[in-house]
Amino acid sequence: RCSSDLSTSLNPDLKPTIVAARQKALGYSQELIDDYKKTRAICRNLYYSLQMTTILFSGITPILVLVDKLQTSDSWARWLPVIFPAIASIVASIVTSFPFQENWIAANATVELLEAEQEKFILGVTPDYRPPLDVQDPKEQLQRAGQAIENYINQVNSIHLKRVQESSNAEKNQNQSQMQDKGTSKPSGEPVS
Repeated sequence: RCSSDLSTSLNPDLKPTIVAARQKALGYSQELIDDYKKTRAICRNLYYSLQMTTILFSGITPILVLVDKLQTSDSWARWLPVIFPAIASIVASIVTSFPFQENWIAANATVELLEAEQEKFILGVTPDYRPPLDVQDPKEQLQRAGQAIENYINQVNSIHLKRVQESSNAEKNQNQSQMQDKGTSKPSGEPVS
């Protein structure tokens, strides 16, 4: 796919070198895309599963309270109105403690950016990615093809680095927020003013 336009206009001696370099660059970006797709799927599935679990256990709780009022003889049934809300609370805490939804959305945005950049590179629609089809000198063809590949890798790395920095900053902010919350709460024995 990446060599169709190149095959007719490039110096035949350089074509295998340039095509191999382009395929290597595309392979690198595809690995990143696949990794972000995997992250997106895992975070989305965890988020939805945990949310559904919270909803289910929270919804069952009033029913279990009514069952408890029926005076059943099973001692294990008396614990159900306590166990289900506890599980719902734990699951809800997990959802708020770990930013599954934010990671899913950010990974999705990164996938879209990387795929768009990949298409621009494959099609050569931007000046930075245009193949050197109008150049006859083999050295200049190789140099311009190398520059297009370098521009592409730099852009892919820029997109990836931006996502990594956003993730790191979000984690720092969450840790600082948790530290502030711990610092402002008073021990239970002291009056709150």
